[in-house]
Amino acid sequence: MKRKFILALALLLLGLPACTLLPPSLKPFIFVNKSHIGLNENKSLSQILIRNQGENGSVLEWSLVSGRNIIANISSGKIKAGEKAEVNIRVSQVAINAKQAFVEEIRISSNDSSKIVRIFYKPSGSISGLKTCGSTELANNIKSQQKASNKAYVADELLIKFKATEGLGSQANINTASLDFGLLALTDFTDKRPSLVKIPNSKEPLEYAKILEKDPRIEYAEPNYYLQLLSTPNDSLYSEQWNLKDFGLEQAWDIETGTNRVVIAIIDSSINTKHQDLAAKILAGCDFNNKDNNPNPGPSNGGKSEHGTHVAGIAAAIGNNHLGVAGVAYGSGVKILPIKIFDDAGINGTIDNLIDAILWASGIDLPNVGKNPNPAQIINMSVGASEAAITNKLKSLNEATSKAKAKGLIIFAASGNSGLSNEILYPAADSNVIAVGSVDANRSRSSFSNYAKTGPSVELMAPGGFNSIASCSGTKRIRSTFPNNQYGCLSGTSMASPFVAGVAALLLSQDSSLTASEIKAKLISSALSTSEMNKAEYGAGIVCADKALGASSQCGQ
Repeated sequence: MKRKFILALALLLLGLPACTLLPPSLKPFIFVNKSHIGLNENKSLSQILIRNQGENGSVLEWSLVSGRNIIANISSGKIKAGEKAEVNIRVSQVAINAKQAFVEEIRISSNDSSKIVRIFYKPSGSISGLKTCGSTELANNIKSQQKASNKAYVADELLIKFKATEGLGSQANINTASLDFGLLALTDFTDKRPSLVKIPNSKEPLEYAKILEKDPRIEYAEPNYYLQLLSTPNDSLYSEQWNLKDFGLEQAWDIETGTNRVVIAIIDSSINTKHQDLAAKILAGCDFNNKDNNPNPGPSNGGKSEHGTHVAGIAAAIGNNHLGVAGVAYGSGVKILPIKIFDDAGINGTIDNLIDAILWASGIDLPNVGKNPNPAQIINMSVGASEAAITNKLKSLNEATSKAKAKGLIIFAASGNSGLSNEILYPAADSNVIAVGSVDANRSRSSFSNYAKTGPSVELMAPGGFNSIASCSGTKRIRSTFPNNQYGCLSGTSMASPFVAGVAALLLSQDSSLTASEIKAKLISSALSTSEMNKAEYGAGIVCADKALGASSQCGQ
């Protein structure tokens, strides 16, 4: 009785008769007719229907928020029960002109609940140029120079491998997971390599990768890390090639110059295929950044676009031709397989590009990529992923190097130029790769050369020069080929790694039956090591070409 009195009193205070009850609220219910929409440059328009399927008399209040790539004709409204709103969306002209795939989420909020509509945009024909890789008629690939990213990885991409299942289940897993997480495949899902996917541009890649790896359908997910070239800026003045004379090459050349066929894949920024000291050795290559078969550089860019040409010259520039420089393996039998993974300015290369390059160099067929008619026996990678990748072992890269190793290749990579004593960069840190550090003309570790006191460290050392802005004269830096029949100097572990790759080519030219493990054993057993060289900093020691090939001298002495 007391409770009824209190209720009646409350109603009177509200100005309502005690016998009147409050009407129940009329609940709206939001229905959106699409959860995902696929668009391209030929189909850049679509429509979303928003309905109120709530109780009669209810009103649905809604608002829409899209990202920078999608434009909607209306962004909010009110809908009575049984009615609908038609929202027309289109891809912005800026996004169409950019010719880049993206996944963008449209969030529709209401006084009922929120809905997400994912827009998957993928330009058509974006990889067709790769079908020409391995052919000699080059595409015209010089693009406008881009700005270098200051990020550790691409902002909206991941490398993903799905768990293998039998039959249709595997494809079903891929399809459902792609819709569940908003994944747009840029490369096919195959057993040869992980797929590169676009993720919603509102997601942070590293955190999103952690979420994806918890899903039972996904084996791993990793950011698409950017790579850097591992040299210092250039100077085009002439200097002697002390890096050859003082490390046993003159004695080694008395035994072998590289007369028998050996293929070295130079995976780098670009290679000037018509350089007078390289042209006769260049094979048909590939460009996994511009997606065509032209590995040539763009305009000069402070040593970045020149980098790959310089690296190729160290390994195998033509010798005894009265021109310019000589490479370590200068004989006519040693060929260069040029593979470009950076843009024309020598920046913005990625792990995804590197994986394709390793597999293609090994002779492994890739979807929508022309066949490599000249598989390599040796790979050189004077590149490195930023330190952010070191704390996250790159499973995607390791799978690629494992496939190359299974094909019998020996792989070298530069250890890094950060002067670190606790880590080397990927791919040098990969278990299938021989990490090469740098020494100067005094055979001391270059101050910039990375090594690790614990964990993976350098295995061999070779001449990479001083960290100096001095001219090419003297013994500060390494002189080699530059684009347009020029010659210039760089220093870095980038210069040390192709030196070792060149010596490996001499060994293979001398004895084509050698396996990768036998070549590595010869390089290690013949390396120069003193009591002052600790293993963490110097590995097995400094590569001496002469002793490796069987000469009585060691590094010229």
